[in-house]
Amino acid sequence: MQKHIHASVHVIAGLNLRRLAAIFSQLNLLICNDTGTTHLAAAVGTPLVAIFGPTDARQWKPLGKNCVAVQGQNGVCDTVSVQEVILAAERLLQETSFLNKICKLD
Repeated sequence: MQKHIHASVHVIAGLNLRRLAAIFSQLNLLICNDTGTTHLAAAVGTPLVAIFGPTDARQWKPLGKNCVAVQGQNGVCDTVSVQEVILAAERLLQETSFLNKICKLD
């Protein structure tokens, strides 16, 4: 069974960190490779799937409950499948949706 994902993809360049953080704070999900921007997104609470290659995700994954790391085999990003990333994103969105409902009850 094949799933179809309908999502918008935007490429943004030339922003300072403050503006980038503001944009990240409005996202429902960010899928990104292991860069400093993953930590910025996690800091503003954006649900995040971070793709790691040679860097150890256990050591360098951004902190927080809204972040999931997908690690490439033998330190190679190309070994991460699209399906792995989609499954990680779906699980994360289900969890964060549940957490947001709990937080709104307070």
